[in-house]
Amino acid sequence: MMLSLTLLTMVTMIVLPMLISISQERLTIRQQEEVTFYLERQIHHYLLNESIESFPFSDANISERLLEGELYQLCVTWIGANQRKYERCHYAKK
Repeated sequence: MMLSLTLLTMVTMIVLPMLISISQERLTIRQQEEVTFYLERQIHHYLLNESIESFPFSDANISERLLEGELYQLCVTWIGANQRKYERCHYAKK
């Protein structure tokens, strides 16, 4: 009985952190997809001279710049669910 309880405890201590890590990585991938879709929509709004929508993440930083040769850069920086910093940029030229 003690052996089975010990084995169950050891397996739980090994598997549970792995499951939590996998869950955080999956959530981060979803966040990256949302950011990519947002940037694509905003680039289309820029090309059509429409106003930019607000970003769905509250802790993200959005920066837009007009680079040389009328090259427009829109970047989003955020901390993912896995506590790593991410930055995604899209570009457009009129």
